Amino acid sequence: MKNNRYSISIRHALMLLVLLLGLPYFGYAYDYPYGSIRKGEIVYDIYYTSQGEYAKCRRCDGAATGDIVIPSSVYFKLAVSGYYPVISIDSDAFSGCSGLTSIEIPESVTSIGNSAFAGCSGLTSIEIPNSVTSIGWDAFSGCIYNHRTTKTNQKYPSVNL
Repeated sequence: MKNNRYSISIRHALMLLVLLLGLPYFGYAYDYPYGSIRKGEIVYDIYYTSQGEYAKCRRCDGAATGDIVIPSSVYFKLAVSGYYPVISIDSDAFSGCSGLTSIEIPESVTSIGNSAFAGCSGLTSIEIPNSVTSIGWDAFSGCIYNHRTTKTNQKYPSVNL
């Protein structure tokens, strides 16, 4: 009978240890990159989380020029095909693209990363939708001052150049 009690105690201790070690992983939303897709000069990363799937505008390959329109969603075809909402513009995504003249950001975007448009000296028009709740440090550094850009960004004084 002593062996039986002892084996039960070890089993309970092991189960408790497994539970305690595994507990911190429950309830957190981790981003799992699933793949990338290129639409024109822009590369988007597709992510899966426990909260859902989404896309991030990661970078602009080459020297983007002219007007850029970021779509509200991108189609990704692999094991799980579908449209994924573009929710953010990553840090340095368009950094140094001095040939950009305007950029249209959709309502699906909620954040703009650090230095996302740094050095875009040709940028004369950008509209930041109300859905954007976070703008990273130096997101628009090196952009030419434009009263229209400043006027539309009263919500984010740090963006005013």
